[in-house]
Amino acid sequence: MAIIYPNHIRGITSGALAQIKRHGHTTASGGFWSKNFITHKAVNDLKPLLLKTEPTGKFMDALEQTVKTVEELQEAVMKATRALVASAETSHKEVASASGKIRDQTDKLASAMKKFSDVAGTKQFAEAAETTKNLVDALERLARLQERGLLEKIMQAIQKS
Repeated sequence: MAIIYPNHIRGITSGALAQIKRHGHTTASGGFWSKNFITHKAVNDLKPLLLKTEPTGKFMDALEQTVKTVEELQEAVMKATRALVASAETSHKEVASASGKIRDQTDKLASAMKKFSDVAGTKQFAEAAETTKNLVDALERLARLQERGLLEKIMQAIQKS
């Protein structure tokens, strides 16, 4: 009786078939793998699939690089956030200090203005202002006399009398 081989194994030598039976694969006759060998490798041995030269290995390598990049970005964002918080705390302290200084200076200005209005609102202030005006006018007249050289003559005349 004749042995009928399936189409997918035609052209494979008997030695290659024996090797397939023992190991599950052969490189003879153009290479061949048994269904059980492929199933076993796919389920139990993923290392060859994860080699850097395989598509899955390239994907896993890219995924690792992406995870590393995301971690670096996360650290950079956290560092920037910490710096922003520190800057905000410093700014808050400086604003509080400036606000206190402004309040203090405003109080001093209000006190000085109250004193000035108390003095300026009296009758004595008006009299003092008028006397000061007369004094300034007199000093200006004396300065003009001195420019002309007449001031010394007037002083000598006053001293003689």
